[in-house]
Amino acid sequence: SSPALYSVSASATISEALSVMDEHQVHHLVIMAEKNVAGLVDLRWLLDWLHKHEGDAMSQSLIHVKLPAFLTASPETDAHQLARLMLAHQLNAALVVDAKGAAAGIVTSTDYLRLYASAGRHEGTV
Repeated sequence: SSPALYSVSASATISEALSVMDEHQVHHLVIMAEKNVAGLVDLRWLLDWLHKHEGDAMSQSLIHVKLPAFLTASPETDAHQLARLMLAHQLNAALVVDAKGAAAGIVTSTDYLRLYASAGRHEGTV
């Protein structure tokens, strides 16, 4: 997983969320309500939401947006089981939370591709 996490408050606007993602060149953003995780959004979801809601959607606060479902995992979660869950729910990321429920990292489908590609280097060409 990637330990680099970026978050915004649930009171942030869609515009602010996109700015944070752009500033840090990330595709996933943790949404926080006070000290609790309220959601996980990706760039594709935000852009799709904007397309569907147009008008003053950029100034809409995330607190008033129905956020997408997201998976959580602990650092001890079996990677194969997490991959199966991500595929079953058609999600490209899962939030890793520590024992206290705090966000600790994000596992993405790209992480799995990197892992597969790394393992494949030792096995020759396809």
